[in-house]
Amino acid sequence: MELRKRIIEIRERAGLLPSEFARAIGVSHAFVSFIEKGEKGGKPVVVSDHVFSTICRKFGCSFQWLKYGEDCQIHSTARERLIDLIWMLPDKRIEELIEQIEEHSKLQLSSVAKLRVV
Repeated sequence: MELRKRIIEIRERAGLLPSEFARAIGVSHAFVSFIEKGEKGGKPVVVSDHVFSTICRKFGCSFQWLKYGEDCQIHSTARERLIDLIWMLPDKRIEELIEQIEEHSKLQLSSVAKLRVV
């Protein structure tokens, strides 16, 4: 399913007019119209991750489903929900989380190594 159709589906399920949907996600009515048409001046419409994240948060859909058409719309496991939540984070925050995980992993490996030496 195309992005424009996924956006229309979300908006219609919420029972909102395009102008109401635009207001709910913090963009202009014109931008929502361009997304739903799938183009602006003959060129594809670019939607930021911030807008995708806002839609996912406000309307409870999967980031991967909304942006890429992948996966299912409904989260079936906690793991899928966690992956979607991570996708919605700003890049800088994702990098910070990766650093924290790597540091935690190093500490765990160090502890295991110490246990083996004893």
